[in-house]
Amino acid sequence: MATRGRKPKPPFLKLVTGNPGKRPIKSDPAPGGNGNSGPIDPPVRLSGRQLVLWNQFVRTASWLAPHDAPAALVWVSLYHEFEINPAGMVAGKIAQLRAAASEIGVGGPGSRARFGADGGNKEEDSAASYFG
Repeated sequence: MATRGRKPKPPFLKLVTGNPGKRPIKSDPAPGGNGNSGPIDPPVRLSGRQLVLWNQFVRTASWLAPHDAPAALVWVSLYHEFEINPAGMVAGKIAQLRAAASEIGVGGPGSRARFGADGGNKEEDSAASYFG
């Protein structure tokens, strides 16, 4: 499902370019921010390169909860297919790959900015926490 409006700027980009709206800057999701006791497991048995992708990208994504596992599995499967034959991927599957990456927050800092793990209750972070 598409969301409305622009993707939010990542916090480090707001600090560099300025924050003209003077709204509080949310920090990136902190490790363990989902209240999860540990890394999530795949919903089906994976092997080979798919298992490597899961361990590299999904297990280390501390903002994911167990209910995100099916979307993460879709991303792992499509990414693996893309790695095997990038020229053979049709536009629809590439769109699904990008949507799944954005949904689980592995599409870059802009996709993680929507998660807001801290709820925005903290005071604005200083630039030193990003550049220090």
